[in-house]
Amino acid sequence: MPSFDIAALNSQVVSDAWLESEKINSRLDADRAKKLKKAEAQLAEQSAKKVAAETERAKSASQRRLSDCATENKRSLIALRSRMEKELFDALLQQLQAFTASPAYLPFLTAKLEALQKTPGGEKVILYIRPEDEKAAAEAAQRAGLDCEIRPDRGILHGGARIFLPGQGVMMDSTIDLALEGQREWFRQHSHLTISQ
Repeated sequence: MPSFDIAALNSQVVSDAWLESEKINSRLDADRAKKLKKAEAQLAEQSAKKVAAETERAKSASQRRLSDCATENKRSLIALRSRMEKELFDALLQQLQAFTASPAYLPFLTAKLEALQKTPGGEKVILYIRPEDEKAAAEAAQRAGLDCEIRPDRGILHGGARIFLPGQGVMMDSTIDLALEGQREWFRQHSHLTISQ
């Protein structure tokens, strides 16, 4: 009868088991490493997406704040420009009021009326003036030698005159009001206080 060496068999079984165990552990380690690598890649992807989303949110919030800031700055500049324009033209209006109340106003009005002597036809004109200028207008028309009918016009606030030539159906506006508004428009266009987009 053949004899079996139980110790050798036992040693062989343990050795085979240990080799099998090493193979299993090696496969498990490889599987764990693969799963760990996959989990790290997923985590990196999720982190990148989260960072990108946060960056986009921060960028949008920053753009909104910049836009709000730009809008507020534009409003402030418009308010400042309006205040400066108002102060300038209020001061100018005070000077014009002082001028129309001074003795220098009559020669100014006379010069405006003398210019009418050059109108063709020499027809009688209708002169529209501020109610408080009726006396000065009559004197200016007399000095200018102008045949005219003087009519008060409450629409003229600052002085000067509107002259109507009935035969030609022409109204000429030589009021300080129109000149002042023209200067205001000129100032807006040339003062370099404009706000561009």
